[in-house]
Amino acid sequence: MFDIVTERRYSARNNGGRTMSMAWETTTEDVWNALERMNETRTEEEVDAIHDALDHDAIEKAALHGDDMLEQTEYATEEIINQIENM
Repeated sequence: MFDIVTERRYSARNNGGRTMSMAWETTTEDVWNALERMNETRTEEEVDAIHDALDHDAIEKAALHGDDMLEQTEYATEEIINQIENM
């Protein structure tokens, strides 16, 4: 459903056969994915500005509630969308 950026830096551990991230770094790709889900288009400059304005600690906290990378990506995306909607 969502692209997981292969360059994402994270520590992982095996969780019953699923890879789980122990840290989260929000990228501009995460912002693009959130905007796509919101059916919004923005310029690269706007995406960079949104990325800079995000509360990255809150996104990481939301993501780490997930049990695997897909679920963590979903939680992070939901938090990004929430923050964008409240900007």
